Amino acid sequence: MADFGSIKILKNDNALPRVFLVDDYRVIDDRADIYPEILAGTVDHRNLVYLEEEPTLTVADDSLSADSAWVADYQIESVAVGVNCDDNKILVLADNYYDAWHVSVDNQPAKLLRSYGMFRAVEIPAGAKEVKFWYENQRYKTGRLITNVTGLWIIGVLAVCLVLGRRSKQPEPVE
Repeated sequence: MADFGSIKILKNDNALPRVFLVDDYRVIDDRADIYPEILAGTVDHRNLVYLEEEPTLTVADDSLSADSAWVADYQIESVAVGVNCDDNKILVLADNYYDAWHVSVDNQPAKLLRSYGMFRAVEIPAGAKEVKFWYENQRYKTGRLITNVTGLWIIGVLAVCLVLGRRSKQPEPVE
């Protein structure tokens, strides 16, 4: 803890890393039942992930594994994660889950999982090297198109008003 008069800076030793691999999971179908488990604080959430559905890969518990994951590129609508794993794992990205996010593992489409009731996760097969998350929402694209078309229409109306306003203010030619 650092103390700067009336300001104190605390370190949260229980904070999850932005991205990490786990090899132990528990499936809890109802998201509302996950939150009490998290708040109970009885398990290390860096080693156990709560999922809402059963993964398709067989994930073996290997506490001696030297597998790793790191954020390679982080943008507003995309995240690239490098991974190095010898066994099947579950990758957790501690960013909000939303169904408009998509994921691929080594350029192959993968299923986006919800972890801890709020974060994104994906199954990682042994030997995988790269995971990409990207945001693609048709409602967002439609809204952006409508906004752009409306902006261009307003600019066009203003341009016509300016041109017509200047023509009406020009003096009549004297004969």
